Amino acid sequence: MPLLFLPESAALFVWGEDLTALGLAALLHEAVPARAALVLPEGLRDVEGASLPLLASAAQLAVLPASALETLPSSVATWTLASKLALELAARERVVPTLQRQQGRTAARWAVALSAESDATKVRELALFMPPAAHAVALHGASDLSVWAPEALLRAFLDAVVDALVRATAVARASSRAPPRCSKKPSRRATRRWCSPSTARWASACAHT
Repeated sequence: MPLLFLPESAALFVWGEDLTALGLAALLHEAVPARAALVLPEGLRDVEGASLPLLASAAQLAVLPASALETLPSSVATWTLASKLALELAARERVVPTLQRQQGRTAARWAVALSAESDATKVRELALFMPPAAHAVALHGASDLSVWAPEALLRAFLDAVVDALVRATAVARASSRAPPRCSKKPSRRATRRWCSPSTARWASACAHT
């Protein structure tokens, strides 16, 4: 049962063997039928499978015990380790805001910060041992059998997970407390602090995301 990440839809994708046979039936609760262009040993194929919600699936994979990895297909084990790493980086606040161009517009996104050599090494090592089935995603627009490079797909997954996690956390916190009241006009010092050019660009991108 191969498992991989689809960056264009920001979802995990599974096909083939039944997840219930592997003790991962919980992942199917929110699964929806989907298709993906994958490069398999027999060539480029339009594969039928199931799309799994990113954040919920990553959270479930992240809590699988290390002892279970040996019994899982190699692609599932790979994305289980990637899920554990994504949540670890988010828990340590190793995230940074970024601005990305998506479909002709600027989008504000959170991404993992890999400035620490130990974190960068984990990503490189995990990508190095990623099996072909775990990154068999065909490159969009490619006429040959090109697929996503392991480290590029892994980085896209980590960024997508932390972005979804930070946004979900922010929504949960906002809904748990009443909106603040402004009792007085902000000081000039506060205005200068929060209205720097970089902050203004970030706020503008967020408002249109």
